[in-house]
Formats: sequence, C-alpha cells, structure tokens
Amino acid sequence: MPSLAALYLAGVISGAAFFGAYIILTFTAVYLLARREKTATSIFMMVLTLVMFGVSTVYFILDIILVSNGVLHPQEYPETVIDLWGGVTTAQIVCQGINSVLGDSIVIWRAWVVWGRQLSVVIAPLVLLFGVAFTSFGAAVAQSRALADPSYLTVFNKFMIALPSLTLATNVTATALILWRVWASIRKVEHHGAVTHGTVQLHRLLKILIESGGLYCLTWLLLLCFNLTGSPASHVFLSIIGQLTGIYPTLIIVLVSINLTQDRLQGPVYESTIRFDRNPQASLAHTVSVTLTCGPHNGCERDAEAGDVLKSGDGADYAIDDIPSDCPSSSTLMVGSDEA
Repeated sequence: MPSLAALYLAGVISGAAFFGAYIILTFTAVYLLARREKTATSIFMMVLTLVMFGVSTVYFILDIILVSNGVLHPQEYPETVIDLWGGVTTAQIVCQGINSVLGDSIVIWRAWVVWGRQLSVVIAPLVLLFGVAFTSFGAAVAQSRALADPSYLTVFNKFMIALPSLTLATNVTATALILWRVWASIRKVEHHGAVTHGTVQLHRLLKILIESGGLYCLTWLLLLCFNLTGSPASHVFLSIIGQLTGIYPTLIIVLVSINLTQDRLQGPVYESTIRFDRNPQASLAHTVSVTLTCGPHNGCERDAEAGDVLKSGDGADYAIDDIPSDCPSSSTLMVGSDEA
C-alpha cells in the first residue's frame, strides 16, 4: 500500500492539473463578466468567482505544504493520521466548506432562476445546503480538537461521511431541477416546430450540464465511498475536490455569461406580438393570440399557452394565466426573460 506521503503527492499532482484548468476558466469568467453590463448580478458573480478562486488557491498552497513536509522532510512526517492531519488540514476543511457552500449556492440559484424564481421549487436543495454548511463547520471543529484529543476522530469521521453525502444530495437535486426544465423546454420547442438554431442551443446546454454536473457528482460519490470504506485514496480525491468545488460553479457562471442559459427556459423565443380580447370576462388562455419569432432568420406561429412568461416594454413580467384585465388591447411583449 502506498505511504501517506505518496498519496498526498499523487493528490497534489492531480490537484495541480485541475488548478491549471481552473485558472483558465476563471480568467474566462472574469473576461466575460467584465464585458457585460455592470448590473448588481454581474458584479456579484464577479466577486463570487474571485472569492472561490482565491479559496481554491489557498487550498492548493496548503496541499503543497503538506507534500513538502512529507516528501522533503520524511523524518518529520510520521505516518499516523493524527500527526499528519494538523492545523493545515483543518484549514483545508474550512476552505473546502466555504467553496462547497458558495458553489452549491450558485447551482441552486440557477435552478431557482430557470424555474421562474419560484422559491418553493428550491426549498429541498436549500435545506440540504444548510446541512452542508453545518457539517463543514462541524468537521473543522472536530478535526482541530482531535489534535489534542484523539477521541474526536470518531466524530470527525462521521462528519466526513455526512459532508459528501449532503453535498452530493444538494447537487443532484439542484442539477436535476435544471436538467428537467431544459429537457421540458426542448420538448416544448420541438413540439411547436421551432427552428433548429434554438433547439441546438438547448441541446448544447443540456449536454454540458449533464457532463459537468455528472463529473462533479461522481467525484463526491467516490469520495463518499472511500470515506465509508476507509480507503486512503480519499486523500487524492480531496485534492481534486478542493478545485472542483470552484470549477463547477464557475463553469455555470461562464455559461450564463455567454448566454447559453436563460432566466426562464420556455424555448428560444425572443419576440411576440400580443393581441388581447376586449372582453375582460373571457378566458385569457383562449383570447390571447401570439406570433412568435423563433430564430434570427426563421419564424413560426402558435397560440400562447398557459405558463408562457411575457415581458412588457416597461420590464413587467406576465404569465398568460395572470395578464391583468386592464392591459391594453394591443401591445407588444417579449417572451423570455431579462439577462441573468
């Protein structure tokens, strides 16, 4: 079996590869965000991107410190868990906890946005997110106390099983909500015969979300399995996850910045001309007719349906179900959403 020093060396090499990719992704995100209009959302995303990158950088530096102590000074690096997991490892747990909470918050935020900002939809992942924050804090406290009292190692090990479990559940739930919404949008677009341009864009988004989200969740699942079995391979995966907790949400920010995502995914529909019946007692779902432009060069027509989100020129959002009775009999509204 490889020594702990060798495992940490393998971990830092793997982490270095992911950290290099993270540097490129962060510069891409910052560049794209800097080009966008300076809104509160874009500024907040910029701050989150830089904070997560800074935390991951600290984590990587701490990885190097652990390896240098074990490889360059093996006589000062006894192969016991207590001596190996010192203050440096406690600091890494704190870093991982910060990025896990921030990163998972971004994934939940996207789920909330694509579901039309319905808070009830994301209650479950939000509850799980609070669990992630609590277990991260608990793991750091248990680890720091285990340095003086080895009996806390049992508590620490329990937290290290709960933490990946809750993080995995949070991301699976939030990602599933996003994928379901995108998939439903694709089905809706194809049902109404929308142009290939929009459908391909949604398919591309779905593929990226499946691949990136699947990789992220798989890594946490493997870490959970290693922690349950007590496998020393968990040391390698901790170094990788130290970077992935920042990479995955930053990738989502990049997707938002290049407009691969929309606030409400009802399909690649950009403009509509709305005609309202003058009889306010009639059913809105049957008195509203819509002409939709579904692509930059092609058009298609269909009636508006319940659930469609309409945006007026003054920025107000309406759903077909709740268009106000005092709305003018003829107006031009936007179908879709404003920029995230």
